[in-house]
Amino acid sequence: MSAEQTEREIKARAAKHKEEMTALRAKGAALHGAADAGVEDFWRHAAIQDWRSLNSAPPELRQDRELILELVQRSQGGALEFASDDLRSDPVFVREALDHSNGFALEYAATALQRDPAMMARSTSLKQQRASGAVARGRSHGRR
Repeated sequence: MSAEQTEREIKARAAKHKEEMTALRAKGAALHGAADAGVEDFWRHAAIQDWRSLNSAPPELRQDRELILELVQRSQGGALEFASDDLRSDPVFVREALDHSNGFALEYAATALQRDPAMMARSTSLKQQRASGAVARGRSHGRR
Protein backbone atom coordinates (compact mmCIF):
# COMPACT_ATOMS: atom_id res chain seq x y z
CA MET A 1 0.00 0.00 0.00
CA SER A 2 1.39 3.39 -0.94
CA ALA A 3 1.79 6.28 1.46
CA GLU A 4 -1.01 8.09 -0.33
CA GLN A 5 -3.42 5.15 0.11
CA THR A 6 -2.46 4.82 3.76
CA GLU A 7 -3.11 8.51 4.33
CA ARG A 8 -6.57 8.27 2.66
CA GLU A 9 -7.44 5.23 4.77
CA ILE A 10 -6.38 6.99 7.97
CA LYS A 11 -8.44 10.07 7.02
CA ALA A 12 -11.48 7.88 6.24
CA ARG A 13 -11.16 6.12 9.60
CA ALA A 14 -10.77 9.45 11.37
CA ALA A 15 -13.89 10.83 9.69
CA LYS A 16 -15.87 7.71 10.66
CA HIS A 17 -14.58 7.93 14.23
CA LYS A 18 -15.58 11.60 14.38
CA GLU A 19 -19.13 10.73 13.21
CA GLU A 20 -19.41 7.97 15.81
CA MET A 21 -18.20 10.30 18.58
CA THR A 22 -20.71 12.95 17.52
CA ALA A 23 -23.50 10.36 17.69
CA LEU A 24 -22.33 9.21 21.15
CA ARG A 25 -22.23 12.79 22.42
CA ALA A 26 -25.78 13.34 21.16
CA LYS A 27 -26.96 10.19 22.96
CA GLY A 28 -25.18 11.29 26.13
CA ALA A 29 -26.80 14.70 25.94
CA ALA A 30 -30.21 13.07 25.53
CA LEU A 31 -29.59 10.90 28.61
CA HIS A 32 -28.51 13.91 30.65
CA GLY A 33 -31.59 15.77 29.47
CA ALA A 34 -33.81 12.91 30.54
CA ALA A 35 -32.14 12.79 33.94
CA ASP A 36 -32.58 16.54 34.28
CA ALA A 37 -36.27 16.20 33.31
CA GLY A 38 -36.90 14.67 36.68
CA VAL A 39 -36.86 11.67 38.87
CA GLU A 40 -40.56 11.09 38.24
CA ASP A 41 -39.93 10.33 34.56
CA PHE A 42 -37.26 7.84 35.53
CA TRP A 43 -39.57 6.05 37.96
CA ARG A 44 -42.49 6.13 35.54
CA HIS A 45 -40.34 4.49 32.87
CA ALA A 46 -38.97 1.96 35.37
CA ALA A 47 -42.48 1.04 36.53
CA ILE A 48 -43.71 0.58 32.98
CA GLN A 49 -40.75 -1.71 32.30
CA ASP A 50 -41.29 -3.69 35.52
CA TRP A 51 -44.31 -2.88 37.68
CA ARG A 52 -42.55 -4.25 40.78
CA SER A 53 -40.22 -1.21 40.75
CA LEU A 54 -43.26 0.78 41.88
CA ASN A 55 -42.45 -0.58 45.35
CA SER A 56 -39.43 1.77 45.49
CA ALA A 57 -40.96 4.67 43.57
CA PRO A 58 -41.62 8.08 45.17
CA PRO A 59 -45.00 8.49 46.90
CA GLU A 60 -46.40 10.90 44.29
CA LEU A 61 -45.96 8.29 41.56
CA ARG A 62 -47.70 5.68 43.69
CA GLN A 63 -50.72 8.00 43.73
CA ASP A 64 -50.95 8.38 39.95
CA ARG A 65 -54.34 6.82 39.17
CA GLU A 66 -53.79 6.33 35.45
CA LEU A 67 -50.34 4.81 35.87
CA ILE A 68 -51.47 2.48 38.63
CA LEU A 69 -54.44 1.28 36.55
CA GLU A 70 -52.16 0.58 33.59
CA LEU A 71 -49.79 -1.36 35.85
CA VAL A 72 -52.66 -3.21 37.54
CA GLN A 73 -53.77 -4.42 34.11
CA ARG A 74 -50.24 -5.53 33.18
CA SER A 75 -49.69 -7.27 36.51
CA GLN A 76 -53.02 -9.10 36.90
CA GLY A 77 -53.70 -6.85 39.89
CA GLY A 78 -50.36 -7.14 41.66
CA ALA A 79 -49.35 -3.51 41.19
CA LEU A 80 -52.18 -2.39 43.47
CA GLU A 81 -50.10 -3.71 46.37
CA PHE A 82 -47.61 -0.86 45.79
CA ALA A 83 -50.17 1.88 45.19
CA SER A 84 -50.69 4.56 47.81
CA ASP A 85 -52.88 3.72 50.79
CA ASP A 86 -55.35 6.35 49.56
CA LEU A 87 -55.84 4.52 46.26
CA ARG A 88 -55.96 1.09 47.90
CA SER A 89 -58.73 2.42 50.20
CA ASP A 90 -60.74 4.23 47.52
CA PRO A 91 -63.77 2.09 46.57
CA VAL A 92 -64.21 3.78 43.19
CA PHE A 93 -60.56 3.27 42.29
CA VAL A 94 -60.53 -0.33 43.52
CA ARG A 95 -63.60 -1.11 41.36
CA GLU A 96 -61.70 0.25 38.37
CA ALA A 97 -58.68 -1.83 39.36
CA LEU A 98 -60.90 -4.91 39.54
CA ASP A 99 -62.17 -4.21 36.04
CA HIS A 100 -58.58 -3.83 34.78
CA SER A 101 -57.40 -7.06 36.42
CA ASN A 102 -60.30 -9.47 35.87
CA GLY A 103 -61.04 -9.24 39.59
CA PHE A 104 -57.58 -10.23 40.81
CA ALA A 105 -56.65 -6.84 42.31
CA LEU A 106 -58.95 -7.26 45.30
CA GLU A 107 -56.34 -9.16 47.31
CA TYR A 108 -54.14 -6.03 47.24
CA ALA A 109 -56.86 -3.53 48.22
CA ALA A 110 -57.27 -2.21 51.74
CA THR A 111 -58.54 -4.85 54.17
CA ALA A 112 -61.92 -3.15 54.60
CA LEU A 113 -62.52 -3.34 50.84
CA GLN A 114 -61.32 -6.94 50.67
CA ARG A 115 -64.08 -7.78 53.14
CA ASP A 116 -66.75 -5.66 51.44
CA PRO A 117 -69.49 -8.00 50.09
CA ALA A 118 -70.06 -5.89 46.96
CA MET A 119 -66.32 -5.86 46.15
CA MET A 120 -66.07 -9.60 46.76
CA ALA A 121 -69.04 -10.22 44.47
CA ARG A 122 -67.58 -8.01 41.73
CA SER A 123 -64.20 -9.73 41.96
CA THR A 124 -65.76 -13.19 41.82
CA SER A 125 -67.98 -12.24 38.90
CA LEU A 126 -65.03 -10.89 36.89
CA LYS A 127 -62.96 -13.99 37.61
CA GLN A 128 -65.85 -16.22 36.50
CA GLN A 129 -66.31 -14.21 33.30
CA ARG A 130 -62.63 -14.62 32.53
CA ALA A 131 -62.75 -18.35 33.20
CA SER A 132 -65.88 -18.76 31.07
CA GLY A 133 -64.22 -16.87 28.24
CA ALA A 134 -61.15 -19.10 28.45
CA VAL A 135 -63.31 -22.22 28.31
CA ALA A 136 -65.26 -20.85 25.34
CA ARG A 137 -62.04 -20.00 23.51
CA GLY A 138 -60.75 -23.51 24.16
CA ARG A 139 -63.89 -25.03 22.72
CA SER A 140 -63.75 -22.82 19.66
CA HIS A 141 -60.25 -24.12 18.97
CA GLY A 142 -61.39 -27.74 19.14
CA ARG A 143 -60.19 -28.41 22.69
CA ARG A 144 -62.31 -29.96 25.40
